[in-house]
Order: sequence, then structure tokens, then C-alpha cells
Amino acid sequence: MRKLISIAAFSVILLAFSSVFAAEHAYITSVRDDLPNENVYRVNIEKIDGSEKGLSMSSNHRVSTGKHNIEFSLVFNPAWAPGMEKTSDNIYYKSTEMEFEAGKTYHVGAKVNTNASEDAIKDGSFWEPVVHSVD
Repeated sequence: MRKLISIAAFSVILLAFSSVFAAEHAYITSVRDDLPNENVYRVNIEKIDGSEKGLSMSSNHRVSTGKHNIEFSLVFNPAWAPGMEKTSDNIYYKSTEMEFEAGKTYHVGAKVNTNASEDAIKDGSFWEPVVHSVD
């Protein structure tokens, strides 16, 4: 009986520490689906603080709280607009600094100007990474 009580107490302690540990982190993920009505499209999360280490093919990436530099990539999407076909052979990269709060998930995407000029398409200024929602 004593052993059972000890195991139960240990389990409660582990549970308490795991929730505290989890609260010290946040998550970043791409928007699940493209949102053409808002001109927001999925992005790839390429690097966090200059490192690819620890990034996986999963959609959720755990980050510690505080500021981090995130590098995104955007690949052509044929749904954008007829004039955007010049982007079809390109992958565009941008970095931005983000502040993360504990216990939150940041859903990021690319805000795309689907009416962009040819110059904006060439220099990549037709899109910006955005935080679409936080929960």
C-alpha cells in the first residue's frame, strides 16, 4: 500500500512539473489552410534563430518564450492571380523577429499582394510574413 501511495505522489509531482515546463514554451505553426479571401497563404518555417536543428516536418514547432528570429519560405501558389505566374519557379525567403508568450500557439502565414507589379514579384516585396492568429 505504501508503494502505491508513493507512486501516486510521484505521479502528481511529475504532472505538476510537466505543466510548469510546458507553460514555459510557445508553438509556431503555419496556417492550416490557405485563406484566399484574406490573401493569407501557408508558409514553411525554415529556421528559428538561424538554425534548422530541431525543425521537423511536423507543423508545430516549440520555441522558448521571448524574442526569436524566424525565417520563412513561400512557394508559388497558382490560386493567387493570373499575373502571378512569374513566381512559379521561385522560392522566396524572409525573416522576421517575433515575440513569443508562454502557452500560446502562433499561426503564421504569408500576406500576399496578388495584384503586385512585376518589380514587386522580382524583388519579393509582394509578400510579408504575418501572424494570422494566436491561441
